[in-house]
Parts: sequence; C-alpha cells; structure tokens
Amino acid sequence: MGRTLSKNHPAQMFLMLWRHYDLILQLVKRDILMRYRGSFAGVLWLILAPLLMLGLYTLVFSVFMRIQWPGVTNNLMYSLLIYVGLIILNFFGECMNRSPTMIVSNANFVKKVVFPVEIYPWIIIGSALFHAIVNTFILALFCFFILGKVNGTILLLPILFIPLILFSLGMSWFLCSAGVYVRDITHMMVFILQVIMYLSPVFYSISMLPELFQKILFLNPLTCIIEQARSLVIFGKLPQWESLGIFFIVSVCIAYIGFLGFQKTKDGFADVL
Repeated sequence: MGRTLSKNHPAQMFLMLWRHYDLILQLVKRDILMRYRGSFAGVLWLILAPLLMLGLYTLVFSVFMRIQWPGVTNNLMYSLLIYVGLIILNFFGECMNRSPTMIVSNANFVKKVVFPVEIYPWIIIGSALFHAIVNTFILALFCFFILGKVNGTILLLPILFIPLILFSLGMSWFLCSAGVYVRDITHMMVFILQVIMYLSPVFYSISMLPELFQKILFLNPLTCIIEQARSLVIFGKLPQWESLGIFFIVSVCIAYIGFLGFQKTKDGFADVL
C-alpha cells in the first residue's frame, strides 16, 4: 500500500485542485456570473472596465503628467505598455483584495457544511485568471492594430504567470486565514495595494529610475513579471530564465508557507465566525 500524505504535505496544495476540480470550476463560474449579474452591461464589463481604466491612466500619465517612456513617441504605444502592466497588477490586486473577506463572506459553508475551505484561494485565483485571459486577448488585438503584428513570444506569457499564480496563491491562503481573525486587514489592503501599484513599473519604465531605486523596485515581486511580460508581448524577446527561475523558487516557498499557515489555523474558523 502507498503511503498516505499528511494534510500539510506540499503536494496537497495541488492535489486538492485535482480532487475538487469540478467543484472549483463550478464555483469559479458562479463567482464570475454573480459579479456581473444585474448590471446593465452584464459581462460586457469584462471588456469595458479595463478599457476605461486604460484610457484614464493613459490620459493622466501621458497627457496631463507628460511622463516620457524611453523610445516611445506616441500615446498608443504608451497605452500598450501600460496595458501589459495593468494585466499583471489587476490579477495580483484582485487576488489580494478579495482574500481577506473570502472566508468571512462564506461563513455558512465553514460553520454548517463539511466543505474543503482550503480551496477558496484556488477559486479566487481562477476568477482573477479568467479576467487576465480576457484582457490578454484584448491586448493581442491592440498589438495587431498598433504594432501591425502579434509577436509569437506572447504564447510564452503563461510561463510568466506560473510563478505569479503560486505567489498569489500563497498570499491568498495567508490573507484568507488572517482575515478571519483580524478584520482590519480588509481596510489595510486598500492602502497596501495602492502602495504596490505605485511601486510597480506599470506607468513608467524602470530604466527611468536611478540604479539604487531600480534595485529596490526589484524587491517587489511584480516588477520582474511586468518587465518580462512587456519584453515578451511588445518587443518579442525571450524571458530572462535565471531571474524567472529565482522568482519561481521564491513563489513555491511562499505558496507552501501560506498553505501551511492556513492548514494550522482553519480549525478555529468556525469558533471565530
């Protein structure tokens, strides 16, 4: 007989995805549909929301504030560069913003039903990933009309998302658990995500900063992914495998630490809720 893995074994992070795949998929679909149900535009907001945000940020940063991007001479190209950064930022931001309230808002499942609560971060990731995929298709269309082509290296974008998903997953497990015991985290995340947005090279090129600040900015996990995503999608360059590999190892560690913390604390959720 094979040895049974303990509930805290690292492999359990992914085995739960296999065991509860159908349930996770159904809950992701439900989550997406519920978000747009009742609105006039419905699922069209999937396209309208990022386009409106892109237009606003392009207007503010390239027209009003006149931020100059090295080698970029027109606002359409600037919009492309921003859009790539926004896809990464919005994916991470959605995961972080929703995690602290996920368990609390589904208290009935936790208290009354035998439910695998540890899959909630996977549901958050699935929903955020769906939005990222839709935005990536829009980005590809923009590339075709603005650049006249879609670089084949865009097909490597999922490779960049693997460590980002793992990092977000670990943070989501941590925030899902912490949000049950410390309700202030929900309010703190609004400020934290604003800080992350401005400390991420979304609206500016990292090459515009002094070398010291560039090194500081690379401590932000989003910096590596945003910079490499731009190189892939817009400039047709291959990933920097060494830095991506380092981020992958760090992300696996973060994912497991978050998962372990969730497993250690989940038994007390029902008492607090």
